[in-house]
Amino acid sequence: MLADWLHDRGHPRGELVALQLRAESDPTLEAAVKAHLAAHATALLGPLALHTKIHDTSDHDAFTWRRGFIDHAHLSNDDYNAKGVPSVAEILGLVFAHPSGRRLTRLVIGINGDYDPLDNVIDAIAAGAPPSLSSLFLGDYVEEQRMISSYEIGNLAPLWRVASLRELVVHGAFELGAFDHPQLETAKFETGALSPAGAQAIATAKLPRLRHLDIWYGDPNYGGDATIADVRPLLARTDLPELAHLGLMDAAFADEICRELVGSPLAAQLRELDLSLGTMSDAGAEALVANASAFPNLVTLDVSSNYLGNDTIASLARTFPKVIAGDHKDGDEDEDDRYPSVGE
Repeated sequence: MLADWLHDRGHPRGELVALQLRAESDPTLEAAVKAHLAAHATALLGPLALHTKIHDTSDHDAFTWRRGFIDHAHLSNDDYNAKGVPSVAEILGLVFAHPSGRRLTRLVIGINGDYDPLDNVIDAIAAGAPPSLSSLFLGDYVEEQRMISSYEIGNLAPLWRVASLRELVVHGAFELGAFDHPQLETAKFETGALSPAGAQAIATAKLPRLRHLDIWYGDPNYGGDATIADVRPLLARTDLPELAHLGLMDAAFADEICRELVGSPLAAQLRELDLSLGTMSDAGAEALVANASAFPNLVTLDVSSNYLGNDTIASLARTFPKVIAGDHKDGDEDEDDRYPSVGE
C-alpha cells in the first residue's frame, strides 16, 4: 500500500519499495535495486549520498536497505584515511533526520575520528534514534586499528533512555552508570579492562527480559581489576527468568567462577554457558564436572582458550552434551603465569 501510494505521487521510493519486495524472492533484481538507488540518489539520500561508503579503508557500504528505507547503518570515520569527512555524530544526525532513516533497525559504530570516545555519538543516539532502532554495536573495529582496552567508548548511561533497544554490543573501555533497561534482551560487554564498578553495575542491572549476557573481565595488567566478589551479586540473582545464555569470559579468576557457579540459582536455567578466553585450570573444570547436576538444562559449554589438559577436556565432553574446547593454552602453566586471552 505504501509503495502504491508513493508511486501514485511520483516519488521514487514507491518503486524502490516494490523492487525490494520482489527482490526478497528474486535475488536477480538486486542489480535493478542498486540502479534505482543510484538514479534517484537526490530524492532517496540527499546529503547521505556523500556517505554511502564507510569512511575507512574497507570500501564497504554504509547502508543496507530494506523495503525502501535504510535498515542497517555502519558508520566509521578513521581520521588516518578520511581527512575532512564529517564526524560520525554529524553523519548519524543526517541519517536520523532523513526520511530514509526513519525505519533504521540496526546501527554499528566503528572508529570516531582518531582516539576520540563515542560520547557525542551516544548522545546523538539517545536524543534522536528512531523508535525502530533495536540493535546497537559500539566499537566495531579490527585489531589493527585499536587496542581494546585503550579504545574509550565512553559513558553508556544515556542509552538507557532508548526504550526500543533489544540488543547492545560494546567493544572497548566504557562506563555504565545506573544500568536499567526493561526491554533489553541481549547484552555483550567485550573489554580487556572491566573495572570493579563496571562489573558490579552489570551484576545488579535491572534487566527483566535479558536472554543473553556476555561479560569479558579482562587482564589486571591492563585495568581489568574486577574480582569474584564483583560477580557474586550476579550469580545470586533470581530475577532474570529469561536468561538462557551466560558468558563469564576472559577472566583472570576463572577457577573461582567455576566454583561459585555450581551454587548459583542461575545454573539450573542456563542452556549455554561460555567460560572461554580465561585462566581456567583443570581444578576449575573438575568443579563443573563434579557438580554437573547443577546444570540440568545446559546444552553447550564453551571452555575454549583456557588452560586445560586433554584428559580434563575429555571428562567435560563425557559430562555435558556439547563442549567447545578449541585453542587451549598450555595446561601445565603455573597459576601466576596464566593470563586471560584479551587484555591490551
